[in-house]
Amino acid sequence: MPKIIDHDERRDEFAEAVCRLIVREGAANVTTRQIAAEAGYSTGILAHYFADKSEVMKYALTYSHREVYRFVDMDSLDGLDGLYAFMRACLPLDQRRVFLAQVEASYFGLAVGDSEIGSVVSREFDAFNRFVAKLVRSAVEAGELVPSALDGELVSTLRLVMDGISFRVAVGKRIPAPEQLRMLDKAVAEYRVDVSG
Repeated sequence: MPKIIDHDERRDEFAEAVCRLIVREGAANVTTRQIAAEAGYSTGILAHYFADKSEVMKYALTYSHREVYRFVDMDSLDGLDGLYAFMRACLPLDQRRVFLAQVEASYFGLAVGDSEIGSVVSREFDAFNRFVAKLVRSAVEAGELVPSALDGELVSTLRLVMDGISFRVAVGKRIPAPEQLRMLDKAVAEYRVDVSG
């Protein structure tokens, strides 16, 4: 008896196919015919789940972010440990996350000339920043980070660290995991509460 796949699972199959095609062929070269074939379905089946190429491309971006967030239990994150756990989940520390970083980098290029993709990129960017800001706030409230961490600069710095590492890795620059984690720690270190005295 064939496995029954629900609506969201099928949409995710197409999104994963888009991600593979983006990394292999380049985002600008992906066609709906390729997406359907890569997922193992006809274009008619694809059309049942997505109105057009733009819709499946936008969905694939949010899917790729959900895949990153699967590396951590998002509901349990709190304080400084939660902040580090979330940022570690977002860094390209293994093969799967390098792949997802390549997908992400491709979308930034697409966003330049496509306002619909650009709006999804911007919305996802803002959601990341809000979540990091929430974790920073909880770390300040726990006495783990200094109050000046709330001014927004730490959130911006963490975004730049993550994007900088991810983009360099996406284009083939090898940055070992310990080095990535040192960069992360350095970004947070100046905001940590000094408990030595």
